[in-house]
Amino acid sequence: MVNGGFQNLTVVGEPPSNAVPIINDTSLRYVITKQALNLGRYIVLSGYTNPFNTVKVNGLEQSLDRSGNFFLQLPATSSLKVKISVETSFGKAQIYEIPIL
Repeated sequence: MVNGGFQNLTVVGEPPSNAVPIINDTSLRYVITKQALNLGRYIVLSGYTNPFNTVKVNGLEQSLDRSGNFFLQLPATSSLKVKISVETSFGKAQIYEIPIL
């Protein structure tokens, strides 16, 4: 049972997390690094948000771990811009457009 105003994470094969108050926060923290692997160059985007949020990068939903972290590897191009949307369980949304230089 989870009381009103609270939420918990349930992952298949694991016990549910403790219930915590619902937070309507769309903040996003991220780090961008550049890597060269074999003959290719890549951009690595590591991000963090509230683990109860939904995150989409360029329209594709990302899997968050129990801590709210996600990781994405993108091919390096001369001008890359990443569009990240973060949406809370209340429907509050924030769009981040991040230029990759």
